[in-house]
Amino acid sequence: KGVALDKNENLYVIDNGHNIIQKVYNDGEIAYDFYGKNYFGGYGTIPGKINNPEDIVVNSKRDIFITDLGNKRIQKFNRYGEFLKLITSDDLACTNAIFTQIDIDGYDNIYVIEKNNTKIYKFDSELNYITSFGSYGAGNYQFMDLRGLAVFKEYGQLFVTELQGGKYFDFGVTIDSMSISPDNFTPYSIIPEN
Repeated sequence: KGVALDKNENLYVIDNGHNIIQKVYNDGEIAYDFYGKNYFGGYGTIPGKINNPEDIVVNSKRDIFITDLGNKRIQKFNRYGEFLKLITSDDLACTNAIFTQIDIDGYDNIYVIEKNNTKIYKFDSELNYITSFGSYGAGNYQFMDLRGLAVFKEYGQLFVTELQGGKYFDFGVTIDSMSISPDNFTPYSIIPEN
């Protein structure tokens, strides 16, 4: 379901049917970087095993983060596929968490959608909790049905999509937001100046 690129433009691919992560070098060759195997993970519930992976990101150190839906957790692996750490819904005092989409900013902070409780979580690169926001609703910092997120890496802006539109958040000293809905959204292109 998910794909990610590392800083060397190698591709990491989730094989949801087999509960594994595979790596493809930037020249198209399958990588055997995981102790002679071309994948890591595999079905299971113990740390390092995966049950229905949803999304993946790779940070600047080539650490790999995945959302593990079936086990209701986020897992971190090193570039060799070795398990490093995990965060569960219990760690966050969050009932029945469903971690879905994941992205990373320019400082290697991790942003994750938690769909069941309608929240967005932010962690540092060691999966230490930084902050979270959101609840169900149509107001500021509320979401109707979270669908996706993307982080503008250089400046830390967060774009969130919902069933009926999207929201933009600018993380600085304060969090500023702007809502976009089908009624007020007009697609356009931004052409950079030379």
